[in-house]
Amino acid sequence: RSVVGEEPVLLLDDPLSELDGRRRERLLELCTSGGVRQVLVTTAELELVPEGVRGAMSEFRVAGGAVSESST
Repeated sequence: RSVVGEEPVLLLDDPLSELDGRRRERLLELCTSGGVRQVLVTTAELELVPEGVRGAMSEFRVAGGAVSESST
């Protein structure tokens, strides 16, 4: 932020599988609380994303090399 003068884009590759439930919720709360322009989180297990956080996110699925927006 201090170098380019813009809010950062945060890329997290499957962090949820390595955390317990409390830490997953806290990480995702921090991601949705502002201060970051955009957060991209990958997961192979959507059920690890707490229901309370899902309303603040867009979900995309990758299958067969194609990306599609999910209507959850």
